[in-house]
Amino acid sequence: MFCTNCGKKIPGNMRFCTFCGTPTRRAASVETPVAPPVEPPAVVPPVEAPAPVMSEASAPERLRRSKVPVIAAVACAVVALGGAGVAAALTGGFGLLGDKGPAATEVTQTYEEPEEESEPDEPSGAQADEAQTDAAEPVQVTVEQEEAETPSSIRVSLSDQADLQAVNIAVTNFTELAFDKGVQEGSVAYDRSCTDYERIVNYYREHVLYNDSAAYGVEGVPDSDPMSQKNYTLRVPVERARTSISRMLGVTLSDEQLTFDANADAGGSDSPDAVSYFCHATVSGGYLYIGIYDGSAEPSLGVAYATNLTDLGDNRYRVDYDVYVPSGYLMPNVIELSWYGLPVSDLVSKIGASGVDRRGSAVFEVRMDGGTRRFVLEQMSVSTSA
Repeated sequence: MFCTNCGKKIPGNMRFCTFCGTPTRRAASVETPVAPPVEPPAVVPPVEAPAPVMSEASAPERLRRSKVPVIAAVACAVVALGGAGVAAALTGGFGLLGDKGPAATEVTQTYEEPEEESEPDEPSGAQADEAQTDAAEPVQVTVEQEEAETPSSIRVSLSDQADLQAVNIAVTNFTELAFDKGVQEGSVAYDRSCTDYERIVNYYREHVLYNDSAAYGVEGVPDSDPMSQKNYTLRVPVERARTSISRMLGVTLSDEQLTFDANADAGGSDSPDAVSYFCHATVSGGYLYIGIYDGSAEPSLGVAYATNLTDLGDNRYRVDYDVYVPSGYLMPNVIELSWYGLPVSDLVSKIGASGVDRRGSAVFEVRMDGGTRRFVLEQMSVSTSA
């Protein structure tokens, strides 16, 4: 620069002339905050505020995408309004003041006004919109998360052969006796709110008789027992029957609920007007007495094969299944347990079925019983024809 008094050339950073001692323009601008002299000042390029120090790994995604336009907007606002308090108000929602990088000081520098101030790079598209939103007001983003599903602690999978066998046996325990048929149109075949106790007892009667009577403690009513004169043909210790029903269906029936007589309107199953089959049960002397028409068993009415398994949580599983009806007079207790774990084509071949007879679904609760998994029926839909 040149001294305004003696006209000698002096260094630009001097506050006084080294020849005559006259104060320079620089000293005047520092000591007294007055408007700059009329003489056009030297052009000083604007200092661009560098981005705050923030690692890409730790910065939120929204700030990583928009940090450059946000800082540019903050810098312009601070220069225009001239105060660190404004910077704090504008950046309080983004944590920029917490960074210890140079941006915190450089955005508040005072420097001589250039003749032309270069504009920062214009953000484009979504960046511009996001920068405008961020500078105006912090945006609170709410992220909706799906409720985490808690898988059952007792795991069951159809891809495991042992599990497939267990599931197929559990469902077939009911389909082989047509328990998946509705008692009325539009109804479910069974759920635990069922009050049709006669249906439950009849299922138990057929199940224990047609599978393995000895395993359930079932015996024929001896002639010396007075109940034999009332057309009761089988008996089982009542507590054993109650336990078996609970293990299969998850319900505990009282003595009254275990008692029924389908021939009540005809005077009872022991009357001459009773129908040809006896369908009645009662509790007496510690036994559950059951009447059947002639003691002969019926063939399997359908072998189930699981097609899909859905974990409902709390050790409850929904099973979708197909039902195959065996050809011939195939008794349920003749079907070997190992067959239930075979591929479906092999099982169908073993039982001689011609194709899918019907389809349905059921919900089972899986319980641990002495280290063994037990499948307890909770609900069974009415199967529909395939």
